[in-house]
Amino acid sequence: MAARKSLGRGLEDRMDSSAIRARVRRSDREGNRHSLNQQFPYDPLVPADSPYSRTSALTRARAWLAEQQRSLRLDGARQGNRLEDQTLGGWVERYIEEARAGALALKHGEIRKVPLHARKKWIEKDIYLAKCWLTECPGLMAKAPDAVTASDLNHEIDFFRYRRMDENGNLRILKPATIIRRLMLLSSVYRAAAREWKFEIVNPVPLAQRPQPNAPHEHEREGRLVSDEELSKILAALADATPETLACLRFLRWSGARRSEALKLDWADVDLAAEVPMATFRDTKDPKGRKRHRTIPLAQGAVDALRGLMGEQPQPKSGRVTAGVARTSTWPSII
Repeated sequence: MAARKSLGRGLEDRMDSSAIRARVRRSDREGNRHSLNQQFPYDPLVPADSPYSRTSALTRARAWLAEQQRSLRLDGARQGNRLEDQTLGGWVERYIEEARAGALALKHGEIRKVPLHARKKWIEKDIYLAKCWLTECPGLMAKAPDAVTASDLNHEIDFFRYRRMDENGNLRILKPATIIRRLMLLSSVYRAAAREWKFEIVNPVPLAQRPQPNAPHEHEREGRLVSDEELSKILAALADATPETLACLRFLRWSGARRSEALKLDWADVDLAAEVPMATFRDTKDPKGRKRHRTIPLAQGAVDALRGLMGEQPQPKSGRVTAGVARTSTWPSII
């Protein structure tokens, strides 16, 4: 069950999504019943004097609620459809509510009642991404939609990529493709506001600097070299393995090759007699998923491992280097 706390009439602390929800129900001069809802996200970790704190969100929520009640009482006009009364968080919340209602209507075959943005096959993923914006970016969600700039979005992108911490204080880094999906969701919210909710708004998302998926610098943070001590423990744990398998493990450690590359390596592509020993891996993948060949210099540890595979025999002219290695799924998971 969602964690919620009542703050008095029309106000509710939705602690599960770190937001204050304000709601008012009144009738206008024509007798039409209005139900207005607005979300005011907050960051539970910041001090009370911060503009992103729970206290600040509660103050804004009370002010909004009082203004809505005053407007309906005095002139019978609702303010919910005015752009200046909106927040981006309120739009994201509306997007989620309509998406949920639309998904339910689709199950019953009532497609005419479903907004265009809720007819996607992946609408559940959209709802999840929308919740991420609400919970992780309270400052951005509290802004007016027409006040959000590309600089604001770039700041959040930088937060996702380099400065995001989990509840245990550990650094979490989102990959470019994940960030792009989040930006696409936010762009969908702006399109829904313009096309379906009839707000005159300019979408700032296309102006943001999207991270490039599979850019070389994004891979600098991935992986590390197995230490000598760790390699010794691995080899000791595999004492019953064949000499060829142990030699292949040493080659992987000193060459940095993928397991598939080592298993496909042919003796014809290994030059141990050169001044700088080289090995060519064929039909391997680059960071963008393209097939290509790559040639690397071999460290002395990798050369020693290959000579261990050769034994007392001269280097073969062809044939798989790892022909005697067991191809099983029981290899250590680091390989």
